Amino acid sequence: MKAILFLFLSIFFISCGNDKKSEGPIEINLTTRYALGQGNIYSKYFIEKVEKFNELNKGKIIVNHEGISVESQYLEKIRTSFTSGKPPHVFQEYGGSRLVDYVEANALLDIKPYLDADPEWRDSFLNLFNKWEYKEYPGIWGIPFKMYALGLFYNEEIFEKYNLEPPKNWDDLEKICATLMANGITPFLPGEKDISRAGHLHNLIVIKSLGVGAVEKLANRTLTYDSPEMIETYRKIKDFIDKGWIGYTN
Repeated sequence: MKAILFLFLSIFFISCGNDKKSEGPIEINLTTRYALGQGNIYSKYFIEKVEKFNELNKGKIIVNHEGISVESQYLEKIRTSFTSGKPPHVFQEYGGSRLVDYVEANALLDIKPYLDADPEWRDSFLNLFNKWEYKEYPGIWGIPFKMYALGLFYNEEIFEKYNLEPPKNWDDLEKICATLMANGITPFLPGEKDISRAGHLHNLIVIKSLGVGAVEKLANRTLTYDSPEMIETYRKIKDFIDKGWIGYTN
């Protein structure tokens, strides 16, 4: 198997809560995508670090961690928590246009003064802060947490069997899909347990169709999700579905 990789970013944000001071240790409510029993090393490592922090700061600071591994459930949890006026103190998100509503509502803490006050801490991060900076709202609204890659995998044995080469453009991809279907092979099987996989496929289509700059334009709202350019990317997915090129597995 081989893969074509695309980098994406995950960020931590701090909400502006109205918690009253109380006696006893400071409590910080943290919500992430990392749940107990999730079964991957990264989640295990993250949860262990939270537990270690609580142990080292016993009696002073307590981090109450809530992990929700399914993306759709996680995002719904974050949205409803802000709507109810009880968001977590710290939460994980992806920045861009998804964050603007929170910034407009003055619901997030501007991190810039803290970064400026501690250059050593600021410079310990990769310089990725522009991913969640907005001209209309001066400030820095999150801290980079991790970068990760999306992979579009292909089966070398199947490609060799049908004399296929990795696609260089959209026309190549359509020809490959047609050949595979003609031989009883469904080209894409994103699965149905987590809808994020289909979303990642759309991310790749946007980047390859409109260029990497489209991501920045969506983030700063100079490109809208209902624009003709974006509608064309949805049409491409629908066309694949109509042709049976995208299937589903349990």
